[in-house]
Amino acid sequence: MKEELYLQIYGEPIQNKEDLKKLAQLIYKARLAREVEIKTRKGCYFIDTKAA
Repeated sequence: MKEELYLQIYGEPIQNKEDLKKLAQLIYKARLAREVEIKTRKGCYFIDTKAA
């Protein structure tokens, strides 16, 4: 699941743990910048909009 997300965002497969860190940092920044809650469960990410 994370592999598919990384491939869609960056256009290349995950090569090492640094790539996973890069994906985690991107998701963290999106959590801070947007009014959405990005959750992970069993290696899958999903978006839950925050209540206003």
